[in-house]
Amino acid sequence: MVINYEEVLKQDIGYFQNELNLDWATRKGEAFQLLNYITKQFNNITIIDAGTHYGWSAYALSKSTSNRVITYDITDQFDNKYLKALPNVEVKILDINQEDLSIIHSAEVIYLDIDPHDGIQEKVFTDILQRFEWQGYLFCDDIHINEGMKSWWNSITLNKYDLTEIGHTHGTGLITYNREAVIVK
Repeated sequence: MVINYEEVLKQDIGYFQNELNLDWATRKGEAFQLLNYITKQFNNITIIDAGTHYGWSAYALSKSTSNRVITYDITDQFDNKYLKALPNVEVKILDINQEDLSIIHSAEVIYLDIDPHDGIQEKVFTDILQRFEWQGYLFCDDIHINEGMKSWWNSITLNKYDLTEIGHTHGTGLITYNREAVIVK
């Protein structure tokens, strides 16, 4: 996978404003341009969005309709009629750590954005991926939001990349599991 900063920043995410009436989503410091870019790098893969919340990340990840997006949250706390209407998105009310490992193994890309951002849940999840020899790209949100998240991020020994400059203001990271990534700034 190649992540080209210039190409990420060129991503048109006007659909957040036009389709969803969310002006804030297009401002600098949100990760939606990066997510839009990521989904376009693949065809016919499964992408997991761990931490649905209002569904905006899953919505951005679903823009390449050849990809299947499975989004998880422990509570149904969103009312996103646009997301629920997309044929390539499946919403699961389930703790991602309780999911069948065969489904996780089928994913090429995972976007990890689970609450509360404490570094503890993130460690549990990344340890599971490593223990079961998952192969893919794990994008992580809010890696710099607090001391718990910073400590967790700093403890990662796999290949990792800080993409905050083109991601979320509170930090966006990429961890590669048995995959290569090329970052072009």
